Amino acid sequence: MTATDWIVVGAGGLVGWGLVSWLITVIRQQKAPPVEMHQGTPPPASGRALLSVAELGNSWHAILGVAADASWAEIDTAYHERLAECERTQLSSTGTASDKQRADFRRAQVNEAFEFIRPLKKSL
Repeated sequence: MTATDWIVVGAGGLVGWGLVSWLITVIRQQKAPPVEMHQGTPPPASGRALLSVAELGNSWHAILGVAADASWAEIDTAYHERLAECERTQLSSTGTASDKQRADFRRAQVNEAFEFIRPLKKSL
């Protein structure tokens, strides 16, 4: 074998090793569990996660700030008002980091409550 042959074999081996390593990495990433979107952002003060379906069914109106028998228009208006409150806190230049974190958590609760009640109230 000449020196050129050894160079070609070595380069082919390196390229092959690189491709196999890349392929193994891609397969491992696909098998890994999904990454949480809000890692490291624990719920504020209360230390609780989002509500269960049973809790949400009993408290959606309190989260949105409406009566349990509110009309769809009242629910929709209250939902947008709660989101606006969260946005004002998020965009406030005087708000602390914990205030902004609480507003983010509150927005998640408001969205969850609205998504829970929307199919039920929209059908009425």
